[in-house]
Amino acid sequence: MDHRRYSIKASLVFHRELRKRFPENAGQRCMYGAFALAHLLREMDFEATVVGGDFAIFVPARDGRSAAFHGFGGSNEPGTASHYWVESCGRVVDASTLFLHTTTDQDIVRLPVIYWPISQELPRYLRYSAIMRADKGAEFSTVLEQREKAAAVVDGCLRRLSGRALPSKQEVLD
Repeated sequence: MDHRRYSIKASLVFHRELRKRFPENAGQRCMYGAFALAHLLREMDFEATVVGGDFAIFVPARDGRSAAFHGFGGSNEPGTASHYWVESCGRVVDASTLFLHTTTDQDIVRLPVIYWPISQELPRYLRYSAIMRADKGAEFSTVLEQREKAAAVVDGCLRRLSGRALPSKQEVLD
């Protein structure tokens, strides 16, 4: 399977898995999603790096009357980022955008998975600012409970991937 197709398929799978495991706040679990996506891509022999930093995207309101930047920025905890995504095969792969409409108090449109070439300048409506990169063998967390939850997310994704086809609706921005 090619990288683009698998990245999107795996992104949609972890989106469903996070919604199942964290129904109240799946949109605030991008670190779980990024680590799961990186793991799934590596399982298919694609290189993948988890990147942390700030993220913003200009998003219209559902009624079309207004638009504003929304995203994640300015983590309050030292050594952590406010948002996590994956860089793989020369692309930014970010499926946390699928949750953005649930993490804001404004009624904004749903967004697709971002799959953007790193070599190309980002459009003016999309901003990423990396502040950290996780080594390939980095532990998800030093807290055992968090590591166990992260492993359960990956296992759930692997189970879903073993029997699911890619949805026909295009949910990607590239």
